[in-house]
Parts: sequence; structure tokens; C-alpha cells
Amino acid sequence: MEHMEHMELPGGITREGLKSAVKAMKGNDIIVLGDFVLDRYLYGRTSRISREAPVLIVEQEKEDYRLGGAANVALNLAMMGARVFAVSLLGTDRTANTLENLCKEQGIDTNGLIRVPGRKTPVKTRVMAGGVNTARQQMLRIDKGGGFDPEFMTHDAIQYLEDLSERADALVVSDYGLGSVNDSFLDFALGLARKQRVIGDSRYHVERFRHLTAVTPNEPEAGQATGMHFSNTSDAISAGLLLLNMLEVDHVLLKRGRLGMILCDKSKEPVVIGPFGKAGRVVDVTGAGDTVLAVFSLALAAGVSPIESALLSNIAGGLVVLKPGPAGITPAELESAVGEI
Repeated sequence: MEHMEHMELPGGITREGLKSAVKAMKGNDIIVLGDFVLDRYLYGRTSRISREAPVLIVEQEKEDYRLGGAANVALNLAMMGARVFAVSLLGTDRTANTLENLCKEQGIDTNGLIRVPGRKTPVKTRVMAGGVNTARQQMLRIDKGGGFDPEFMTHDAIQYLEDLSERADALVVSDYGLGSVNDSFLDFALGLARKQRVIGDSRYHVERFRHLTAVTPNEPEAGQATGMHFSNTSDAISAGLLLLNMLEVDHVLLKRGRLGMILCDKSKEPVVIGPFGKAGRVVDVTGAGDTVLAVFSLALAAGVSPIESALLSNIAGGLVVLKPGPAGITPAELESAVGEI
């Protein structure tokens, strides 16, 4: 087992090779199936306490909308130069219109965004506030939408997925538990994995993702699936290996936040990868897992080795936490960061 306390290159991996891998990722066709979410940010200033209740009063200054959930995965893929095809279940509300328009602005194909009567498009509203001379920090999050599971609406989408999969280099499944990855879609993904690269990430039910190419859980998700509790790196490795065997996948990329990640492979020893960057510089961890999923999946789709794919996704995750809110990175940023290892 290779063990890197800090981000460094294992034997046989070079900076030049990683930079070549980044270039190979451009132009690949990737399907993103999952819970597309609209992230709404309300920015304001706090200076006094309400007389009505012991709460801060926020004077709103501006409002911003961003792609969240699986839509953030799609954004990251598009920023890395992939051709992205979105498949998700939305409502017939204005939130869906805003979400679809944001996708189109990023060059994401939206023909697979299905409008479902009665469904509310998922939206997460974050209130970001601070004093006159302080940074805006998240005070409150309000979630709305999702949860409606309209299996009857998926027939046309399955046909669309079948047609797309003939040309796509990979399918990425991003399940936030909001209803888009229903049984019909998941059955399709599991069947496709027999002949195509399928990489999955699930907030609550990674144990459903059997026989895929790879899964990318974080430690709590892996712990929930395996029933294990982590107190050290050895525990995390054991959980990764157990998950590898339970799900019968080729790779488990276990995300460990500030501790880096662990790559478990069915044919090689686990590799412990230390964190990239400095934890003290972290601005916002929102969406970092989406970035890791996107870069790891895109690299695998481009034929990059699993260890190089994991290293690049680890760098990408370390870069994106330096940016506020869900964000992405560019190939130029990733190549530049390779030189800092």
C-alpha cells in the first residue's frame, strides 16, 4: 500500500503525464444523470437584533443563482472541456426555467431535462450575511422541492439515455436523494455498466450502486453503507475494501475531506492520497465532492489510469474549496496546480 501524508506523486507518475491526462479529458461526451438543483444565494448585511425574536436582521443586498447538486457536476465537466448531456426530473415551475437557462449558458445539453407536472424543482436557498466590514458567511439554508418519484415519466428519458449511451464516453450518476435517480433510471445505469463506464455517487444509498465502474463516497456515506465507524486511516482503508467487495465495482474512491482520499482498486493495493493545498486556506467546501466526481469520471472516460484520475480529482477538490459556493475549475487551473505537487 502506498501512503502519502501530503499530496505527492507515487512511483511511476510524473507531472508531465498528469498534464497530458488533463489535455486528454477535453472533448469527451459525458451523460450526467441525477438531481439537478438550483442553488439560490441571498447576500446581506447584519447590524441589529430583531425586537420580535432573538434573531439577527439581514438587510438583503443582492441575490445570485448557481448550479447545484448534479447540475454542479455537469458544470464542472463542462468547464473541463467535456460535452455534457443532462438528464434529470424537474418541475414545471419558474425554478426549472432558471435552472435550465443556467445549464444552457454553460453549454450543457438540456434535452434530457424532463418537466414533471406536480414535481417541485429542487432549490436550496442560502442566506449569506455579515457585518459592514466582514465576509459574508452562511447563516441559514432553506431546502425546497424534490422527493416526488414519478416512475411513469421516465420511459421517454430511458430511450433518450439509450440513444445517448451509444456515443457517450461515460455515464455519471449523481444521486442527492431528491427523486431523479429512481428505480427505472438506476436499473438502466446498472445495465449499461456491463458495457460502458458508469461512475456513481449517492448521498444516502451508495449500497444500491452495484457492478458499476466506480463509486466515490465520502467517509460518512461509506460508513453508513458498511456499518463501520472510522477512527483512523486503517479503518477507512478497511471500509473502502469492504465496499469494493460489497458492490463488486472496479474502483472505490473514498473522499476524506481535509485528509485527502483513498483509492481502492480490485486488482491493486489501496493508495492513500494526502490532501492538496492547505486546510487553513479553505473558503467554502460546498460542492467540492461534485468537483471530485466530475474530474475523476472525466479522466476515467478519457482512458487515464485510475491512480492518475484520483490524483487529478484530489488536486481539483483542493482547488475548488478556495472558491466561494459551488464552483468549478478549468484545465488551465488544474495543469498549473500539477506543478505545485
